[in-house]
Formats: sequence, structure tokens, C-alpha cells
Amino acid sequence: MGSDEDDKNAPELTEESQDTATNSADKTSDGAGGDEQEVMTLKADIMSSPLFILVTLMAYIAEAGGRDIPMEQKAEFLTILRKHVKKQDITEKELQLMVRDGFEETLRIEFRTYLENVTPNLTYAQRLSIVANLYNMMMVDGELLDGEESRVDLCRRTFQLDPGVTRQIRRVLLLKNDTSVFLNPGHPSNDPSFSFSVTHS
Repeated sequence: MGSDEDDKNAPELTEESQDTATNSADKTSDGAGGDEQEVMTLKADIMSSPLFILVTLMAYIAEAGGRDIPMEQKAEFLTILRKHVKKQDITEKELQLMVRDGFEETLRIEFRTYLENVTPNLTYAQRLSIVANLYNMMMVDGELLDGEESRVDLCRRTFQLDPGVTRQIRRVLLLKNDTSVFLNPGHPSNDPSFSFSVTHS
């Protein structure tokens, strides 16, 4: 299923980490010893963790645009994961492998199937946080693409989340990411009649 074009879409987080991953992959493919094989493999508990599920679903959304992944979306992976490196929840190497393996999952498993497989492993709060992060991922580059929208909506429905709640999350994130409000005095949101409220139940 993979192709050269698919490989181009995986985020290059840093030039140094890209070189490290490439060198390790070469050693593994050449039949190097067990230590080098382990370097390129995530532990099973990380592969099944809610954090890895989030990273993988973000990769599905990034891929849905049908284009080279924008820099803003690539940065979202670091925004999510770097803080966990600082807290020593994961290592720098695990960060790189999580992103790599998350994108590999998108090539191996159809989106709907992956969603159905992982949903029972997620709590309500985790499902809600995932949808919020996917909305943010979709909006951060300033474009809302149909492929991204449809996948996030399928995610919401598979997670059985209240559309009223997720609609409010979407509205807040649209406001957060629409920074043209600072550059365009005629922006509808800059009109004196503009108002914004979020109901809480």
C-alpha cells in the first residue's frame, strides 16, 4: 500500500532526528544485531497506549488532505509529545518512533477499522480530548478540507460523543485558530455586534 509519495508525507520533525531514524533503519535492514533492532521498535505498551492512539489519529487527519502535510500540522505532533519527553513520560527516541509508527498505521489499516478497534480502549475524557486535538490539527494551517472534516466527524460518531458538545469545542477552536481577526478590520468577528458564548451543562 505504501509509496514514495506516502513516505514524503511523514513529518520530518528535525533534520538530526531524520538522519538518526534513517541510519537506524539502514542498520536494521542490513540484518544488524538485536540491539539495533530494538532501537527501531516501540514497546507493546506504548503501541497500545491512548497517547499513541492520539498520535495515530492525528496522522490519519494529516493524511486526509491529500497533499504534502503543512508545516503547521507537523508542528502539532511536537506540541503534543515534547511535553511528555520533558516530563520523562516518554524518551526522545520514543517520540520519533511514535510519529513514524503512527503514520505507518495509516498505510496498513483503513481509518474506520482503526477507529472501531481502538474505541473500546478509550475513556470518555480521552475520546473528547482526541476530537478536540483533531479539530485543532485540522484548523491550525488555516484550511478546512473536506477529507479532514469527514474523518473528524466519523471519529465523533464512532466515539458516540454528543454533537452539541463537540460543536462547541469546534467553535472555540475556530476562533482560536482564525488569526486573520488580527489583520482584517472588516472580519465579521470584529463587528461590534459579534458575540460569543459557550453553554455548560
